[in-house]
Amino acid sequence: MQGRPDLVTLRARWLPAVGWTVDVATSYDLQAAQPGLVELAVQAVLSDQWQFLYRGSYLPTGVFQHDRFQLTYLQYCWAARLSYLSARQEVWLEAWRTALPQYTGAVGAGQTGVLFQQPFLPPSPVR
Repeated sequence: MQGRPDLVTLRARWLPAVGWTVDVATSYDLQAAQPGLVELAVQAVLSDQWQFLYRGSYLPTGVFQHDRFQLTYLQYCWAARLSYLSARQEVWLEAWRTALPQYTGAVGAGQTGVLFQQPFLPPSPVR
């Protein structure tokens, strides 16, 4: 077929309450005439200091995959985040100064053992 796109994507954003965002995206493959991946992201500002993020995907095979859970704590000029990355089975604890967010120090644990990322060195190749 010519002149038709391969994928059609639909995205929707719902704001159920102040500080909450729910995003959903899905695709449909016109060439194969079948649905594609469905993605879900939920962000919540729980208070002035606490934020939560969840991302998950529903695969065309019928499997629901939890991609990421994050809990962030903000306090004056610093922040900390606890993340679970399901695809790599890693847990990360990050801390940074909010004025310098590009200098995030992180320590994690995963299938390859203990993982480190220091603020003034190049990023770890495993992350």
